[in-house]
Amino acid sequence: MKSTQRTLLALGAAVLVFGLGACSGDDNTVTPTTTANYYPTTTGSYWVYEDHAIDTNGTQSTEVMSTDSTYAGGQKTVGDKVANEFMTRTVSEFGDTTTSSYSYSEDSQIYSYINAAEFSPLGGEAASMWVKTADFKATTEWTALTQELPAIEVPAELTGGFAVSVTPKYTMKGKKGTMQAVTFEGKSMQAQEIISTTSVTLDKIKLSGFPTGQSVSFDVINKSYFVENIGMVKSVTEPYSFSFPGIGTMKQEGNAQILVRHSIK
Repeated sequence: MKSTQRTLLALGAAVLVFGLGACSGDDNTVTPTTTANYYPTTTGSYWVYEDHAIDTNGTQSTEVMSTDSTYAGGQKTVGDKVANEFMTRTVSEFGDTTTSSYSYSEDSQIYSYINAAEFSPLGGEAASMWVKTADFKATTEWTALTQELPAIEVPAELTGGFAVSVTPKYTMKGKKGTMQAVTFEGKSMQAQEIISTTSVTLDKIKLSGFPTGQSVSFDVINKSYFVENIGMVKSVTEPYSFSFPGIGTMKQEGNAQILVRHSIK
């Protein structure tokens, strides 16, 4: 749900970060089948998460950056599917916003609706689509999506004087991890891990004042943890970095989203 949106928004934002920045062993053993309910959707259920930054060294901050309160609404037809609607209110020092997300389950799989705007916050064209974001019966890795966008132009006024053109390419793959002990709401419970790896290539980069035709590639890894009859209790997007000739290494912080209270109706 929310974790998928965060990952995809981070990918699109990487294009802008690139322009602005220019100015200044998992155990792969899996359980073949499961009948656990990792996806409660009863109307009126809610989940409250606190968000913490993870610095580029992998250290999680104790400071709460924002609070996300997600509420399960009713069902709605989206993209030719009858989906569950989730409303999330995010409160932080930057303001108070409410967004909606949509997902549905089918044979122990969760599908999330990805809006085109999440791929292309700076312009360009992208297709809205349903993608498989979790599979609790999976025994092999799956490809959730492959997307290449038209060139995105970032004007110089947004980067302090450097005009940027880049063609982004995304490939998201998922896999079922192992059962992990996860601490949330002051207690530790066994949770099913779902790992999403999104490979990003910023291709055909044109940056005024630097050599053209360069490419930058990096992976954004998200690990989400689900507890039976509760849902997602923790989501971690790991820090990542990438290098560009003539500029150097650019590092991006990660994020941890941890459940602090919930109610399942």
